[in-house]
Amino acid sequence: MTLTVVVNLVAVLGLLKEKETRARLIGGLLKLCADQQVDGYYDPALLRSYGARYYSFILAVVCMGAVAIVVPLVLRCVEWWESGQPKRSFGLWLGAGSTGHARAMPEMDGPTCLQESTQAG
Repeated sequence: MTLTVVVNLVAVLGLLKEKETRARLIGGLLKLCADQQVDGYYDPALLRSYGARYYSFILAVVCMGAVAIVVPLVLRCVEWWESGQPKRSFGLWLGAGSTGHARAMPEMDGPTCLQESTQAG
């Protein structure tokens, strides 16, 4: 899940930087056209259309990233709900710990495990 977030963050930052670069290039081109008195050949509305294009790309990347995170979580929840216990350890299900590595926890057997932990405490 962390890798998905990082990859999507890098993609969004790259798109934002590319949008900024394109705006500068087109802005310079518009100034050049105005200086050469041929500014009627290049429409300034292109800046707005490129901006909208980049925002739609960013929206697509964010949506795909959200789907890549939500779908596995939903499948794990459904798996847990149907079986009464997860087929994988809760440590992997919950994600990484403070060290950045997946926490290793024993398999939980649903209510039995909870009863043992409450009786011990």
